[in-house]
Amino acid sequence: MNAYSGNAKLKAVLLILLLLVCCLPLFLHLGASPIYMWDEATYANNALDMFLTNDLIVVRMEGIPDLYNTKPPFVLWMQTLSLHLFGWNEFAIRLPSALFATCTLLLMLWFGRTVLNSTFISVVSMLVLVCANGYVNIHVTRSGDLDAVLVFWMTFYVLIYLKYLLKSGNAALHFFFIAAGLTGAFLSKGIAGWFFLPFMVLIALVHGSFFKLLHQKELYIAVFAVLTFSGGYYYLRELMAPGYWNVVYASEISRFGEEVMSWHVQPLDFYFQNMINGRFIPFLFLLPFTWLVLLWQKGKNDPYKLHHAMDSCCRLFYADIIPCR
Repeated sequence: MNAYSGNAKLKAVLLILLLLVCCLPLFLHLGASPIYMWDEATYANNALDMFLTNDLIVVRMEGIPDLYNTKPPFVLWMQTLSLHLFGWNEFAIRLPSALFATCTLLLMLWFGRTVLNSTFISVVSMLVLVCANGYVNIHVTRSGDLDAVLVFWMTFYVLIYLKYLLKSGNAALHFFFIAAGLTGAFLSKGIAGWFFLPFMVLIALVHGSFFKLLHQKELYIAVFAVLTFSGGYYYLRELMAPGYWNVVYASEISRFGEEVMSWHVQPLDFYFQNMINGRFIPFLFLLPFTWLVLLWQKGKNDPYKLHHAMDSCCRLFYADIIPCR
């Protein structure tokens, strides 16, 4: 018993040290560079306006409702709180990105240990993520943009969803967290936060749980809650700053069928090219070999272990696609 307790304590200490090492590229010299032009500068000015006006609903620029940044204000709320705590500086603007990136690492640690039953997968996933240039860079964890917070919420609801499919458990609790994650993702970057929903449906079909999910009332309660909170924000902001919805529709929703911003129109292999051109190097070359995990899994006849292996491979892959947007 004492030997087991000692090993558990040693493993816990090593994991804490690993987490601290992973946090170095997230926090070290975080406020050293001046505010970057365009996106970060826009969000920084929006946060300053929120700090001065105490208006938590309408995003403003120099006191006037800002129709350039139509994204919901969750990240601005975090930045405004940080400005209150640490003053008007670059570190305060970027701190929420680094903190939510740390929470993403904790999610990966939790999922690997409790769902995949593998500390090794947790450690490798964390190290791959913080060593990926597409993630620990400006526009994601090293600047005051929206993407690091978005990645956290999307990772959160996807991993809770996978845990429920693989382990079952309290449906009400799981769907509560999934709804919270979807709402947080929406409040961070609008409908972009729901990017994984079609893939979650596909996973349920492959897993064989799709029709079982359709018979659970918790699913419909979660959908209703997410749509109510998300639609409620759009309605409230339109009420307080008329004309907002028209801009949202033109800039975010209509882009699925129309060219809204020419520089956002990219070829089909755009994300793959991003990974090749430095955002996921050298891990991209190792990715095909992760399927060997399927061969190394013990108890190959256990379907859950097969799903565990597949999910671990997919997990390493998708975590760095979002920042390549």
